[in-house]
Amino acid sequence: MAGAGAAGFFALRLPEEAGGVGLGLPEAVLLFEEAGRALLPGPLVATHLAAGLVKGAAEGRRW
Repeated sequence: MAGAGAAGFFALRLPEEAGGVGLGLPEAVLLFEEAGRALLPGPLVATHLAAGLVKGAAEGRRW
């Protein structure tokens, strides 16, 4: 899992200027499907979808 984190897998939808990968939802979904095929543990989809509901998350603002 550390390798996935270092590769930015847990920041797929976060803007690049905020340290993320900057993918849109359609692109991220393709990676989620592959993670599911590999049985990658963790609440990836729920975390990424919830981030879209948090006010300011799309802009990469910090708390």
